[in-house]
Amino acid sequence: MRLAARGLAAVFALLFALVVPLQAVNVVAQDQEAMTSIAEQATQAEGQLDQAIAGQLEVERNRIQTLLKDGALLQEAIASGQLAGEQVALLQGFQAKPDSVETYLTQEAEKEKQRLLGEISDRRTAATEEVKLLTWKRWSPLPKSLLLAVGYGLLAGAGALLASRPLLITGAVLTLSAVVDYFFLLTPPNFSERSSQIGLANQFVDRGIVPLVGITLLLVGYWVRAVLEGDRDSTLGQRIATPAKLGATGLAAGLALLFLVIVPWQAINVSAEKKASVDSITEQATQAQGNLDQAVGGQLEVERNRIQALLKNDQLLQQAIASGQLQGEDVALLQRFQADPNAVETYLQEEAAKQKQRLTEEISTRRDQATEDAGRIAWKASSRTVMSSLLLAIAYGLLGWIGLKGL
Repeated sequence: MRLAARGLAAVFALLFALVVPLQAVNVVAQDQEAMTSIAEQATQAEGQLDQAIAGQLEVERNRIQTLLKDGALLQEAIASGQLAGEQVALLQGFQAKPDSVETYLTQEAEKEKQRLLGEISDRRTAATEEVKLLTWKRWSPLPKSLLLAVGYGLLAGAGALLASRPLLITGAVLTLSAVVDYFFLLTPPNFSERSSQIGLANQFVDRGIVPLVGITLLLVGYWVRAVLEGDRDSTLGQRIATPAKLGATGLAAGLALLFLVIVPWQAINVSAEKKASVDSITEQATQAQGNLDQAVGGQLEVERNRIQALLKNDQLLQQAIASGQLQGEDVALLQRFQADPNAVETYLQEEAAKQKQRLTEEISTRRDQATEDAGRIAWKASSRTVMSSLLLAIAYGLLGWIGLKGL
């Protein structure tokens, strides 16, 4: 059984050793492919610039020539405000010197080309930075694969008499793998947005168990080596034991402090994010409330015109009644309006007030519901991360204390 386990460890060591160059080749190939695609798209866009600008140039040339040939059309455009200020001065200059039209168009075409080239360059730079970031993230499995290959290789060659060695190897691999994970999470740094800070804290907490298990295995392994195996370990193993235990203890203490800091940091960020969401909801509700008068006024005007059209045209009114478009209460209302035309405005004002009240209640209900949802989401996001981070801080603190006692 022991031989089979060591053989399986050797197979896994070989497997992860092969993964490293394969993954590296794939990452490089994907990066080159993405960069080539970005360059081709930028080159294609630049190649189409002259044709696009020439089309715009022709449209502008025809517009200017039309205005210069038709004085009445030019005066109408000026009077209507379609042309003003600098445009009028330009056209007057063209009237005095027709040859300047082509010079002006050529200059404008060059300005437009430079502007579009700048936009293409900016988009290319942004896409390149995005690819670089994605490529950097793709490199993260490589060091972990290398660690696993080394770990499995050491397990395959571990001596049969040293029970602590598998514990130490597994603990070291888990701990170093978590450190690599945290390193790639923090690079490149992006702490400018509150949502990024919240997401980073969540990812740190979600990955907090792995180094906890790794450090625990390291400390247990050293305890087993010291208590059960005595001096049977190699001289090199004995020499690195104290620095390794000190490093594991220091890492546990550092992570305890980190997760302790995350508790108020996450609570503050989530609270601020909730406040921003509530402020946005309130602003939208206020804007909708402010638009009520205009919306209700428009409906009021439509209804007024409809009623007046029916009252002025008795044939249209009878036709609407006969077709069933008006019946019951609507017919009674129109008959009352025929008897008392002044009642139309009273009725419309009452209906407008009812409509405004109904819409106000709807806006208030939606605002309250959205605010409640924002609070619930914030509570879930905050409570899970804060409680998990606090538990991790306590666990790492205890590990650090146990490690210090064992030094």
